[in-house]
Parts: sequence; C-alpha cells; structure tokens
Amino acid sequence: MLVGNLCSSSIPETPEQLIDQRESDIAALGLHEGTASDLTSKLEEALAAFAAGDTATACGALHAFLNLVEAQTRKKISEAQADELTGTANEIRDSLNC
Repeated sequence: MLVGNLCSSSIPETPEQLIDQRESDIAALGLHEGTASDLTSKLEEALAAFAAGDTATACGALHAFLNLVEAQTRKKISEAQADELTGTANEIRDSLNC
C-alpha cells in the first residue's frame, strides 16, 4: 500500500523505471529540500552504477539510501514515509538481486 502523496499507478518493472518512479515519489512527498535532494542523489548514484553494469555499487548506493531514511525517520521523514521509502528501496534491491 502506498501512503501520503505517493503515486499508486502501475508499478514499473525494470530497475531504471523503479528508480525513476521513486525519484518522482520523493518529490511528491514534500520533504525538506535537503533531505529530498540527499535521497534523490542516492537513487541517481544507484541508477548510474546500474547503467554502467556495476550492480555492487548500485546495491551499495541503495544501502546508503536506506541508511539515510533510517537516520532521518522521526526527524525530517515521518514513520509512514520511511516505511514506504524503505519498502520501495527494497523492491529495487530485489530487482537488482542485491
């Protein structure tokens, strides 16, 4: 289930589509600009690494994304937002076989 302002349209299937959708979802959450930028940056790192064929680095960037979500939960990210962000990051990790 999607919470907040996250889009509930069809779920993309490729890692690239999943990452692109999550970047849009982060923008829609209305998070503090710095927090949103940091989260999006981690997803962009994962996307660039995946595009270069470096799955290990992509997985590392997604792990860093999860660490950032955890660090900002109940500070600049609500628990509901953190749950959604964590779930979707794990979905991307699964698609990459991290």
